[in-house]
Amino acid sequence: MMMMMMVMIVVMVMMMMVMVMMVVMVMMMIVMVMMIVMMMMVMVVVMMMMVMMVMVIMVMVMVVMEEEISMLGEITHLQTISEDLKSLTMDPHKLPSSSEQVGTVNQAVRDK
Repeated sequence: MMMMMMVMIVVMVMMMMVMVMMVVMVMMMIVMVMMIVMMMMVMVVVMMMMVMMVMVIMVMVMVVMEEEISMLGEITHLQTISEDLKSLTMDPHKLPSSSEQVGTVNQAVRDK
């Protein structure tokens, strides 16, 4: 009888140990799942920050591109003016037709 009680106690202790081990395993699994979820959250935050950085860079590039395009327009305008001046000043003895018109208009006004 005593032996049987001892065996029962040992079996109960072993069952309790198995239950404790199962609880510990479940707790470890819960902790692992929580760690995975936290890692995923950190990854999402990092990805959001990267997207924001890309957006900021795109805005900065757009501003620079707009400035470059406007400068290109000004350079084209200056090139046109330079070409016109070059063609008008090729022969220093020949006046452009518009300056001759101004001269005739001024002469007609003086004559009146």
